Amino acid sequence: MPKGRLQSIVRRLKDRIALNRRAFILYSILRALVLVTLIRCIMTQRWEGVAISILVLVLFLVPSLVEGMTHIEIPGLFQAIIYSLIINFIRTPPTFIRTCADECGNPIP
Repeated sequence: MPKGRLQSIVRRLKDRIALNRRAFILYSILRALVLVTLIRCIMTQRWEGVAISILVLVLFLVPSLVEGMTHIEIPGLFQAIIYSLIINFIRTPPTFIRTCADECGNPIP
């Protein structure tokens, strides 16, 4: 990676932290929790948990990618809501997923 590009990435990260400090702190805490969960699932060989943890890490990148591709600014509070909803959705699947799983005979806790 070229030195100039790395410096621009670091500068952009510092600007984001200064602009949305609370959202960045929430994002960092949630990402650390997901990484701990990922490592724990790998150690216990729970491959479904590994896949879900990787999916969550990818979903955490969505607001940043949308901002970069569309050149719009997503407010920090909205980003925090998005991150919280991602974690909540992974932790407790919506009702329609539970219903589909029940019809197929696969219980979801």
